[in-house]
Amino acid sequence: LLEGVDAEAIEALSLRAELVELPVGKPFQRAGQLPPGVALVVEGRLRRLLQRPDGAPLSLGHHGPGDWLGWAGVLRGEPDLTLTASERSVLLRVPFQDALAAVQRHASLRRALALPFADEAAVLLFALLDASGRRVDDPRQLADALAPHWTLLSAGSPCSAGGRLLFSGPRPAGSELEPGLPLDAVDWAALPGEVNGLPLRALQISDPRLSEALGEFGMAEPAPAQAPVEAVAGGSLALRPEQRPVLFDGGE
Repeated sequence: LLEGVDAEAIEALSLRAELVELPVGKPFQRAGQLPPGVALVVEGRLRRLLQRPDGAPLSLGHHGPGDWLGWAGVLRGEPDLTLTASERSVLLRVPFQDALAAVQRHASLRRALALPFADEAAVLLFALLDASGRRVDDPRQLADALAPHWTLLSAGSPCSAGGRLLFSGPRPAGSELEPGLPLDAVDWAALPGEVNGLPLRALQISDPRLSEALGEFGMAEPAPAQAPVEAVAGGSLALRPEQRPVLFDGGE
Protein backbone atom coordinates (compact mmCIF):
# COMPACT_ATOMS: atom_id res chain seq x y z
CA LEU A 1 0.00 0.00 0.00
CA LEU A 2 2.82 2.42 0.83
CA GLU A 3 5.01 1.56 -2.15
CA GLY A 4 6.13 4.73 -3.93
CA VAL A 5 5.69 6.89 -0.82
CA ASP A 6 8.71 9.13 -0.31
CA ALA A 7 11.10 8.72 2.61
CA GLU A 8 9.96 11.91 4.34
CA ALA A 9 6.36 10.65 4.53
CA ILE A 10 7.48 7.24 5.79
CA GLU A 11 9.54 8.96 8.48
CA ALA A 12 6.51 11.01 9.54
CA LEU A 13 4.47 7.82 9.94
CA SER A 14 7.28 5.97 11.70
CA LEU A 15 7.90 8.64 14.31
CA ARG A 16 5.32 7.32 16.79
CA ALA A 17 4.59 3.90 15.33
CA GLU A 18 4.34 1.13 17.91
CA LEU A 19 3.38 -2.50 18.13
CA VAL A 20 0.16 -3.07 20.04
CA GLU A 21 -1.51 -6.30 21.07
CA LEU A 22 -5.27 -6.94 20.96
CA PRO A 23 -6.62 -9.84 23.04
CA VAL A 24 -9.51 -11.85 21.62
CA GLY A 25 -12.68 -9.74 21.59
CA LYS A 26 -10.88 -6.40 21.92
CA PRO A 27 -12.06 -3.81 19.36
CA PHE A 28 -9.57 -1.77 17.39
CA GLN A 29 -12.43 0.41 16.19
CA ARG A 30 -16.15 0.69 16.90
CA ALA A 31 -18.84 1.89 14.51
CA GLY A 32 -19.65 5.48 15.42
CA GLN A 33 -16.09 6.21 16.57
CA LEU A 34 -13.20 7.20 14.36
CA PRO A 35 -10.29 4.74 14.46
CA PRO A 36 -7.49 5.45 16.96
CA GLY A 37 -5.10 5.51 14.04
CA VAL A 38 -4.00 3.37 11.14
CA ALA A 39 -2.49 -0.04 11.69
CA LEU A 40 -0.84 -2.86 9.80
CA VAL A 41 -1.89 -6.34 10.92
CA VAL A 42 1.33 -8.19 11.80
CA GLU A 43 -0.35 -11.30 13.14
CA GLY A 44 -3.84 -12.45 14.07
CA ARG A 45 -7.27 -11.66 12.59
CA LEU A 46 -9.86 -8.94 13.08
CA ARG A 47 -13.52 -9.35 12.25
CA ARG A 48 -15.13 -6.63 10.12
CA LEU A 49 -18.70 -5.68 11.07
CA LEU A 50 -20.93 -3.10 9.41
CA GLN A 51 -23.79 -1.77 11.53
CA ARG A 52 -26.98 -1.63 9.47
CA PRO A 53 -29.80 0.89 9.98
CA ASP A 54 -32.09 -1.91 11.19
CA GLY A 55 -29.62 -2.65 14.00
CA ALA A 56 -28.39 -5.98 12.63
CA PRO A 57 -24.60 -6.08 12.14
CA LEU A 58 -23.38 -7.44 8.81
CA SER A 59 -20.16 -9.46 8.74
CA LEU A 60 -17.77 -8.44 5.97
CA GLY A 61 -15.20 -11.12 6.74
CA HIS A 62 -11.79 -10.60 8.32
CA HIS A 63 -8.58 -8.64 8.05
CA GLY A 64 -5.37 -10.63 8.47
CA PRO A 65 -1.58 -10.25 8.32
CA GLY A 66 -0.47 -7.69 5.76
CA ASP A 67 -3.78 -5.79 5.76
CA TRP A 68 -3.97 -2.13 6.73
CA LEU A 69 -6.72 -0.84 9.01
CA GLY A 70 -8.05 2.66 9.48
CA TRP A 71 -6.92 4.50 6.35
CA ALA A 72 -10.47 4.85 5.01
CA GLY A 73 -11.56 6.37 8.34
CA VAL A 74 -8.71 8.90 8.27
CA LEU A 75 -9.30 9.89 4.65
CA ARG A 76 -13.10 10.03 4.84
CA GLY A 77 -13.74 11.08 8.43
CA GLU A 78 -16.43 8.39 8.67
CA PRO A 79 -16.66 5.84 11.53
CA ASP A 80 -18.47 3.10 9.63
CA LEU A 81 -17.11 -0.23 10.86
CA THR A 82 -16.42 -2.22 13.98
CA LEU A 83 -13.10 -4.11 13.85
CA THR A 84 -12.65 -6.65 16.64
CA ALA A 85 -9.89 -9.18 17.25
CA SER A 86 -11.23 -12.68 16.58
CA GLU A 87 -7.91 -14.07 17.79
CA ARG A 88 -4.93 -12.57 19.56
CA SER A 89 -3.59 -9.93 17.18
CA VAL A 90 -0.50 -7.76 16.92
CA LEU A 91 -0.72 -4.48 15.02
CA LEU A 92 1.80 -1.87 13.97
CA ARG A 93 -0.17 1.26 14.83
CA VAL A 94 0.32 4.91 13.87
CA PRO A 95 -1.79 7.37 15.93
CA PHE A 96 -4.68 9.06 14.13
CA GLN A 97 -3.31 12.60 14.23
CA ASP A 98 0.07 11.49 12.89
CA ALA A 99 -1.56 9.61 10.02
CA LEU A 100 -3.86 12.55 9.25
CA ALA A 101 -1.00 15.06 9.31
CA ALA A 102 1.11 12.85 7.03
CA VAL A 103 -1.71 12.63 4.46
CA GLN A 104 -2.26 16.38 4.57
CA ARG A 105 1.43 17.18 4.10
CA HIS A 106 2.72 14.56 1.69
CA ALA A 107 1.48 14.30 -1.90
CA SER A 108 3.17 10.92 -2.42
CA LEU A 109 1.10 9.43 0.42
CA ARG A 110 -2.12 10.91 -0.97
CA ARG A 111 -1.31 9.36 -4.34
CA ALA A 112 -0.63 5.96 -2.77
CA LEU A 113 -4.00 6.09 -0.98
CA ALA A 114 -5.94 7.22 -4.06
CA LEU A 115 -7.69 3.88 -4.54
CA PRO A 116 -11.00 2.40 -3.42
CA PHE A 117 -10.76 0.52 -0.12
CA ALA A 118 -12.80 -2.67 0.13
CA ASP A 119 -14.47 -1.57 3.39
CA GLU A 120 -15.23 1.86 1.91
CA ALA A 121 -16.86 0.27 -1.15
CA ALA A 122 -18.94 -2.11 0.99
CA VAL A 123 -20.20 0.76 3.16
CA LEU A 124 -21.31 2.76 0.12
CA LEU A 125 -22.86 -0.25 -1.59
CA PHE A 126 -25.06 -1.12 1.38
CA ALA A 127 -25.98 2.51 1.96
CA LEU A 128 -27.25 2.54 -1.63
CA LEU A 129 -29.19 -0.70 -1.18
CA ASP A 130 -30.63 0.37 2.18
CA ALA A 131 -31.77 3.69 0.71
CA SER A 132 -33.67 1.75 -1.98
CA GLY A 133 -35.20 -0.57 0.63
CA ARG A 134 -33.66 -3.65 -0.94
CA ARG A 135 -31.66 -6.56 0.39
CA VAL A 136 -29.62 -9.26 -1.26
CA ASP A 137 -29.57 -12.94 -0.44
CA ASP A 138 -25.81 -12.98 0.19
CA PRO A 139 -24.57 -9.44 0.93
CA ARG A 140 -21.01 -10.45 1.74
CA GLN A 141 -20.55 -12.31 -1.55
CA LEU A 142 -22.05 -9.34 -3.38
CA ALA A 143 -19.59 -6.93 -1.75
CA ASP A 144 -16.64 -9.24 -2.50
CA ALA A 145 -17.69 -9.70 -6.13
CA LEU A 146 -18.00 -5.95 -6.72
CA ALA A 147 -14.87 -4.91 -4.79
CA PRO A 148 -12.52 -5.00 -7.83
CA HIS A 149 -14.94 -3.01 -10.00
CA TRP A 150 -15.10 0.27 -8.09
CA THR A 151 -13.24 3.35 -9.36
CA LEU A 152 -12.18 6.22 -7.13
CA LEU A 153 -12.96 9.71 -8.37
CA SER A 154 -11.16 12.65 -6.84
CA ALA A 155 -11.87 16.32 -7.41
CA GLY A 156 -11.68 17.29 -11.05
CA SER A 157 -12.11 13.74 -12.33
CA PRO A 158 -15.06 13.45 -14.75
CA CYS A 159 -17.87 10.94 -14.22
CA SER A 160 -18.24 8.11 -16.70
CA ALA A 161 -21.47 7.62 -18.58
CA GLY A 162 -23.49 4.64 -17.40
CA GLY A 163 -21.92 4.64 -13.96
CA ARG A 164 -23.31 4.93 -10.45
CA LEU A 165 -21.38 7.63 -8.53
CA LEU A 166 -21.62 7.56 -4.71
CA PHE A 167 -20.28 10.19 -2.34
CA SER A 168 -17.71 8.84 0.13
CA GLY A 169 -16.24 11.78 2.08
CA PRO A 170 -14.99 13.81 3.80
CA ARG A 171 -18.14 15.88 4.33
CA PRO A 172 -17.88 19.64 3.68
CA ALA A 173 -18.88 21.76 6.68
CA GLY A 174 -22.62 22.45 6.75
CA SER A 175 -23.26 19.99 3.94
CA GLU A 176 -26.12 17.49 3.93
CA LEU A 177 -24.01 14.98 2.01
CA GLU A 178 -23.92 11.48 3.47
CA PRO A 179 -21.81 8.47 2.48
CA GLY A 180 -23.54 6.51 -0.26
CA LEU A 181 -25.53 9.49 -1.59
CA PRO A 182 -25.81 9.20 -5.39
CA LEU A 183 -24.29 12.12 -7.30
CA ASP A 184 -24.71 13.24 -10.88
CA ALA A 185 -22.05 15.02 -12.92
CA VAL A 186 -23.37 18.46 -12.00
CA ASP A 187 -23.48 17.66 -8.27
CA TRP A 188 -19.95 16.27 -8.37
CA ALA A 189 -18.49 19.21 -10.30
CA ALA A 190 -20.00 21.67 -7.81
CA LEU A 191 -18.28 20.13 -4.76
CA PRO A 192 -15.05 21.55 -3.34
CA GLY A 193 -11.79 19.82 -4.22
CA GLU A 194 -10.84 19.09 -0.64
CA VAL A 195 -12.02 19.35 2.94
CA ASN A 196 -9.61 19.96 5.83
CA GLY A 197 -6.66 19.33 3.56
CA LEU A 198 -8.05 15.97 2.37
CA PRO A 199 -9.21 15.26 -1.19
CA LEU A 200 -12.94 14.70 -1.66
CA ARG A 201 -13.72 11.10 -2.59
CA ALA A 202 -16.49 9.41 -4.54
CA LEU A 203 -16.65 5.84 -5.81
CA GLN A 204 -18.12 4.86 -9.15
CA ILE A 205 -19.26 1.51 -10.51
CA SER A 206 -20.88 0.74 -13.85
CA ASP A 207 -24.63 0.21 -13.77
CA PRO A 208 -24.39 -2.93 -15.94
CA ARG A 209 -21.86 -4.54 -13.59
CA LEU A 210 -23.95 -3.64 -10.54
CA SER A 211 -27.11 -5.05 -12.14
CA GLU A 212 -25.27 -8.22 -13.17
CA ALA A 213 -23.97 -8.81 -9.64
CA LEU A 214 -27.37 -8.17 -8.09
CA GLY A 215 -28.87 -10.73 -10.42
CA GLU A 216 -26.09 -13.24 -9.76
CA PHE A 217 -26.35 -13.11 -5.98
CA GLY A 218 -30.10 -12.69 -5.80
CA MET A 219 -32.10 -9.54 -5.22
CA ALA A 220 -34.82 -9.95 -2.65
CA GLU A 221 -38.05 -8.01 -2.77
CA PRO A 222 -38.04 -4.59 -1.07
CA ALA A 223 -37.75 -5.04 2.67
CA PRO A 224 -40.29 -3.16 5.03
CA ALA A 225 -0.07 -15.93 11.67
CA GLN A 226 3.42 -14.93 11.89
CA ALA A 227 5.78 -13.61 14.64
CA PRO A 228 6.27 -9.86 15.16
CA VAL A 229 8.83 -8.49 12.75
CA GLU A 230 11.34 -5.68 12.99
CA ALA A 231 10.47 -4.28 9.58
CA VAL A 232 7.59 -4.57 7.14
CA ALA A 233 8.58 -4.87 3.52
CA GLY A 234 7.19 -2.74 0.71
CA GLY A 235 7.01 0.91 1.76
CA SER A 236 7.81 -0.26 5.27
CA LEU A 237 7.75 1.36 8.66
CA ALA A 238 10.96 0.26 10.37
CA LEU A 239 10.73 -0.73 14.03
CA ARG A 240 13.47 -0.26 16.58
CA PRO A 241 14.82 -3.61 17.82
CA GLU A 242 13.76 -2.87 21.39
CA GLN A 243 10.10 -2.39 20.44
CA ARG A 244 7.69 -5.00 21.74
CA PRO A 245 3.89 -5.19 21.53
CA VAL A 246 2.05 -3.28 24.24
CA LEU A 247 -1.50 -4.04 25.29
CA PHE A 248 -3.86 -1.94 23.21
CA ASP A 249 -5.67 0.68 25.29
CA GLY A 250 -8.41 1.58 22.80
CA GLY A 251 -12.11 1.88 23.57
CA GLU A 252 -13.91 -0.82 25.45
